[in-house]
Amino acid sequence: TFAKREGLYISVNAEDASRSDMDFLVQFATEAKKAGANRVRYCDTV
Repeated sequence: TFAKREGLYISVNAEDASRSDMDFLVQFATEAKKAGANRVRYCDTV
């Protein structure tokens, strides 16, 4: 990705993740990692 080529740290966020389908979260994290994410965060606002 452009960000990785530029040497940037990539962090993606799954807001309200505790209420998401687990299979979707696994797919989300897998795709983020394949796209170059350094960190995948799962969090909840409740």
